[in-house]
Amino acid sequence: MRKALAAVLAVLVAAGAAVLAAGADGFRGPLERQLRHSLGRQVTLGGLGIGLFPLSISAADVTVSEDPAFATGKPFAQVEDLRVAIGPASLWTRQIQIRAIQLRGAAVHVVQSAGGRWNYESLGGGGEGSTAVDLLEITGARVDITRSGEAAVLENLDLTVRDYAAGKPFRIEAKMAAGGGQVAFSGEQREKNSFSGRLKARNLPFGFVSKSAPAGSVSGELQVTAGSGRLAVQGPMEARLDAGAGIKGQLALKGLPLTATLNGATIDLFGSELQGSLTASRLSPPVLAFDLKARSLNLDEIQKRAAALGGQAAGPSPLRRVHAAGSIEAAQLQVQGATLTEIKARAAVAGGLIRLDPLTANLFGGTHAGSLDIDLRTASPRVALKSRLQGVEANDLLTAFTNTRQGLYGLLGVETDLTLTPQGTETVKSLNGDVALVLTGGRFPALNLMNELAGVGKFLGFRPAGAAGTSITRLAGRFRLKDGVAATSDLSLEVAGASVGGAGQIDLAAQTLDLRLNAILGRELSQQFGGNRVGGFLSTVLAGDRGELIIPLSISGLLLKPKVSPDLPRVAELKARRVLPSTQSITKGLAEALQGNRDGLKRLGGLLGGQTDPPR
Repeated sequence: MRKALAAVLAVLVAAGAAVLAAGADGFRGPLERQLRHSLGRQVTLGGLGIGLFPLSISAADVTVSEDPAFATGKPFAQVEDLRVAIGPASLWTRQIQIRAIQLRGAAVHVVQSAGGRWNYESLGGGGEGSTAVDLLEITGARVDITRSGEAAVLENLDLTVRDYAAGKPFRIEAKMAAGGGQVAFSGEQREKNSFSGRLKARNLPFGFVSKSAPAGSVSGELQVTAGSGRLAVQGPMEARLDAGAGIKGQLALKGLPLTATLNGATIDLFGSELQGSLTASRLSPPVLAFDLKARSLNLDEIQKRAAALGGQAAGPSPLRRVHAAGSIEAAQLQVQGATLTEIKARAAVAGGLIRLDPLTANLFGGTHAGSLDIDLRTASPRVALKSRLQGVEANDLLTAFTNTRQGLYGLLGVETDLTLTPQGTETVKSLNGDVALVLTGGRFPALNLMNELAGVGKFLGFRPAGAAGTSITRLAGRFRLKDGVAATSDLSLEVAGASVGGAGQIDLAAQTLDLRLNAILGRELSQQFGGNRVGGFLSTVLAGDRGELIIPLSISGLLLKPKVSPDLPRVAELKARRVLPSTQSITKGLAEALQGNRDGLKRLGGLLGGQTDPPR
């Protein structure tokens, strides 16, 4: 009995299905009108069919037309398979009562115009109450997004909307693949224009937003709320570059226009780590405020890795579009092999220009105060440095920034106003600007000045000192640098019993020097060496008006292996002019020059054979 009843029911169902299928095309007009009314676009349906469990109308090859304002040459959407669940009354009234909608294999083309308008904004022409469904389900969709000439693709989009009716609460769930990453969203609209949900992103590539972005991805789990014209997003996020840098923290977005804050931020700059907070008051172009601290920064590694990253990316540096300001502190910083400690700076970034002012730090036993400007608007970054150094170990400084090792020792005070272009071994050749220095308690290992003076002056009975190098009481001078060559006209050197001054130049890249100097031995030391009875008297040695000896010298060759010889043309010139600089006149000129007296500096230049009009 049961088997017979089941067979009869099966026959009736099959017969009913055949009847419904034969009349399915009668629903084409009502269904197209319903969809057109709901979407505000022309809708074309392919072949239609009717299903019984559940009662539904199916359509193949569905096309939704493009907004006429967008001449894309493509439909807005194409759907391989559309299935609409309907109420039973639809069979005899031919009025579509939609219960659920299912779409499979949809392809959607989303485009933004030059004016910023999107082609989906005109959807929904029917207004409130036009559509109400228990379930909207989209599976396996593909969305092509074109914006500002750049394209992005959402693949395998699955979307589920439950209990939808315009102006009433509904729930939504979505997940998709994008450029190898994944995005998922779930949320609920409780009241009109009030929405809350959770957004999860895993390895979403930067290239999804912009093809010119560097290689990398972003991940996070964010709570999203919107309502009454306000938007708030908060939760943990992390972004990483494939090249090795990254940032993570607690993200908070709020307001319209949006303000973004990253609290508890950790920034990984190719192995160097900063911590603090970031706030963006505008996202495009970015306007940032920050307060960051670091235990250790390695600028050499950051520069090398950032340069490699910049070489991979097309177009200008992304920093050219960033505006930022804030403070940076670091316990330790590595640059050019040098170690700076207790760094503090106020930083500003605008239009590809980075400025650190003021910038203070401890360096090689002394202190630094000044400013640093970096210009990223050209292919090769340009750096401008204004600095005041006090109590710095001279050899450590020269070793780090000029590759001159064991060249000069002592405590150094320096004032600089320099520009340079960091470019590896060619950096020194790019140095231009002014340097003023004073060194005390120092030593020059490459040259024993007294031994050389004795040789030039042919001091009778002089016994060369066995110790290498020259002990320096004081060394001072101002230098004008051009392409790595430092020229001076007021170099002065004080050693035990003697003063030396003059002019010339030092090539920092080639590590060579070419100096013309006058060495003046005090009266006591002159008498010890023989006074006017020395072997070189009047040929390489001249006498001053107070019994001192004057020895014009030429020092040339390698910085660490200099050659000292008598300056015979200078000797002849002084003899002919009968102008013999005295210790007293030299000392007075030096004192006035060091106090900033330009007349004293001018007089000093004439006495020592340098230029008589000092550089301004």
